[in-house]
This record gives sequence, C-alpha cells and structure tokens, in this order.
Amino acid sequence: MPAIASVLPRLLLTILVAAAVVVLAWVPARAQVVTFHTSDNQLTPDRDNQGWWSDTEGNVDRNAYYSVGRNEVKQGDYFYLRNFFSFNLSGLNLQGKEIVSATLDLQRFSCFQPHPLTFELWDVSTDVRTLNNNVGANRTIFDDLGSGVRYGSYGVPLEGERSDVLSFDLNAAAVKDASLKAGQNFENAWFSLGGSVANAPASGTGLLFEASYNASGPQSVQRLRITTRDITAVPEPGTLALMAAGFAPLVGMLRRRATA
Repeated sequence: MPAIASVLPRLLLTILVAAAVVVLAWVPARAQVVTFHTSDNQLTPDRDNQGWWSDTEGNVDRNAYYSVGRNEVKQGDYFYLRNFFSFNLSGLNLQGKEIVSATLDLQRFSCFQPHPLTFELWDVSTDVRTLNNNVGANRTIFDDLGSGVRYGSYGVPLEGERSDVLSFDLNAAAVKDASLKAGQNFENAWFSLGGSVANAPASGTGLLFEASYNASGPQSVQRLRITTRDITAVPEPGTLALMAAGFAPLVGMLRRRATA
C-alpha cells in the first residue's frame, strides 16, 4: 500500500496532462459572421455593384434595379430580366479559418407573382467590370446569369412588405467558390452571383424585386453574410497515445491490486 500511495500522485498528474491536451484539441470552433455589401468598393461611382441584364432590352449603367423575371409592358411586348450582385472578398482572411455558410440578403421591394415564383442563384463567369457596366442588352451575359453552377433555388413568398429582407442560404458549391476568392488581391477577389426566375409566366408579368429604384444606398439591403469558424485540429495519434500511456499504469496497478 505505501508503494501505491507514493506512485499514485505521479500517475494522476500524467493522466491529467494527457486529458488536458486532448480536451484542448477538441475545443469547439468559434464562429464569426462577416458581412459584405454591394455598396462596398463601388465599380461605378454612386451605384452599388448590382443590377440586371436582358437579352433584348437595353439598360443603363447607373441603374441599380435588380428586378428579375418577365416584364410585359403591354400585350405581346415583353422582355426577360436576370439580376446580379458582386462582392469583393479581399478583406476576408481565412488563415486558420474556414467558411461554413453564406447567405444572400435582399430587400423585397415589390413582387408581381401570378403564381409563386422560384428564384435561382448561379455562379458567374463574366468579368466583374463587364458585368457591372450593364449598358444595352447582351445575350451572353444574360445566359451566364441563369446557367452554370446553381447556388440555390428558393420559393419567394407571395405576400410581404417592400421593406422585408429575404434571406437565401447558399449551398456548398457557393461556399467553395467564395472560399477561393477570400483574401485574394482586389481584382481577383470578386464573388458574383447571378439570379433568374425558373418558372416565369408564359404571358403577363412575373417579376421579383421590382421597383427597386432606391436600391443603391444605406436605405436598402443587398448583403452577403459569411460565417467562418476556426479550423479545429484533429488530435494527432501521438496525443491519443499520450493519454493511453497515462491510463495504462493505473489500469495495471488496479489489476495487480485485484489479484493480490
């Protein structure tokens, strides 16, 4: 018994040290939300980095509307719109961190829905400066904003207020693409999203975010919320071995006591 009493404190200390190492390695990762706005780093002075393109209807560069869908001016006279949003992620430092989620928030403004419309978000391959210089009509850019890698598909509520903020959670493909842009130099850090309506009506008007004429400026909401967390280290085999080594002598001692 005296031998056991003299060795036990050392064994307990070894076990506590090993357990502490493992616990520290398994500390839950801390989450942090970083917000970006289309009003950051404006590519056109006094106009947020957002807008729409049509394949047939001309636009002007200072137009910050982000309407999307089918607009019928009069019977038989209509055109389709697709919108876009650009965010510069050069200030997002992912050293020791990872992106776990991303959400696009948009002010609702007016929505004309003859039936529930489905809003879809896509990756964008068009150069950001070309994209934001939205003058005239361009079929190639229009097609780009509604094809490629889908970032999500969302039903938009039929009822709502102009001031409502609609949140669209982006999928894993969007998180991956945003991660690749984070922390890059200014020109290479642009993360753009294209928007389209999947089920626009065959006749009449079906538009989302219509009358977003005051969409530029602090009174409106067009933002990207990115949630990051610290990368949790996976315990090394040596760490687990240390813990096992701390327990082993105590287990052996207990066994010897049991057979004594």
